[in-house]
Amino acid sequence: MYLRGMLKSIMILGIVASCLSVYAQEAVFVKRKWLGTYNGIVPAYRLNTGNELLDVESDNLSIILSKASFNISFGAFSYTGQYTAIVKVKNKLRIEGKIEGRTVNEYFLIDRKKKQLTRSGIIPQPDSTLDKLRKKQGK
Repeated sequence: MYLRGMLKSIMILGIVASCLSVYAQEAVFVKRKWLGTYNGIVPAYRLNTGNELLDVESDNLSIILSKASFNISFGAFSYTGQYTAIVKVKNKLRIEGKIEGRTVNEYFLIDRKKKQLTRSGIIPQPDSTLDKLRKKQGK
């Protein structure tokens, strides 16, 4: 009897979990007030290749947030990804994004009050703070 009740509980939990996973697969969008272009610099850092330490110079970084996707550009590289999760806490927005073909996700924290975006660096890259580009600056 105890085993039957436990099996029913596990089945119900499985059904609820599968329904939630289907719901979680819906598209994630960013509200208009958070959209725009953010510019900054990736600070210089050291990269350990296993055989030697390489010094990586700082470089310009630009992140464009559009309604359903984002674009990251630094140096000669440019990547486009989709949002996978967005969490709003007070005046900050935490965004998680996925770039196809990569195993590591991108993480951004937007401070609406300061009009800044912080990109969590992918190890060994340090975090980068970018300022929102004003409309007048972009023209």
